[in-house]
Amino acid sequence: MKCYAIIFLIFLILSSPITAVPTAKYDRIKAVNYANKYCQNPNPSYEVLSGADCTNFASQVLFNGGIPYDTNKIWQPYTGAWINVISFYNYLKKDYLAKDCKLTELKPGDFIQYRNSTSHVWDHTVVVVKGGADPTVDYHSSNRCNVKHSGVLSFGKDMFRGVCITK
Repeated sequence: MKCYAIIFLIFLILSSPITAVPTAKYDRIKAVNYANKYCQNPNPSYEVLSGADCTNFASQVLFNGGIPYDTNKIWQPYTGAWINVISFYNYLKKDYLAKDCKLTELKPGDFIQYRNSTSHVWDHTVVVVKGGADPTVDYHSSNRCNVKHSGVLSFGKDMFRGVCITK
């Protein structure tokens, strides 16, 4: 009797379909469409962080491009990694969702972060909506659409870093 039960269990296991856990695939078109739709007028489904909404917006873009919330609750709405420039960067790098890249390597849906020339703190995140030698970006805090990277850099920023999504 035990032998039949074991054979039956093996049969069930071997005949069951194997399903892979889906991996997140970043849809750059969806991400950029979201950025362009909500760059001027924020999505009412999300809280606006007055004067400091840039990384909140970047996280929304990333999520709407298909990157799911973090199961450990590190990156989800209004956590440090969702709204803070440095924490967002560290989260993306730590979880291998992004890598540092040159300006010319940026693609639509990637990000650029800027350092304040006075405080020397990384304090601004923008979404790349068009690549090139001087990428075009959308961002929040002052809610701007289709601005050249060089224009953002001229507003009290002394450094920038490209953040290329790898998923």
